[in-house]
Amino acid sequence: MKSTNHKKDAFHQGPKSICSNSPARRNKLKDLQRQLNLLSSIELNTVTSSGLPLREVLKNEVDDIVASECVFCGEHMIACIDKPFIADEDWDRVMKEWE
Repeated sequence: MKSTNHKKDAFHQGPKSICSNSPARRNKLKDLQRQLNLLSSIELNTVTSSGLPLREVLKNEVDDIVASECVFCGEHMIACIDKPFIADEDWDRVMKEWE
């Protein structure tokens, strides 16, 4: 059976744009990602009181934040409903690209 850990790890690398989350959630996400990047393997493999390694606890918290709001119908999309997909200043350029 092929391991998919490399895909999971790639997902958790570097900060992603989480526009729909509150500043507190973005700060928490950055803090969790910083911990994942800075802590040693020994620290990340330490089993927590939940019985899971610290790495899994941190990744689960990241997953909870990222999945906390639907990207298609969440607050961010509702707030952006009246904004065009193509900005006015880009309209002419985009139209030429499609000719």
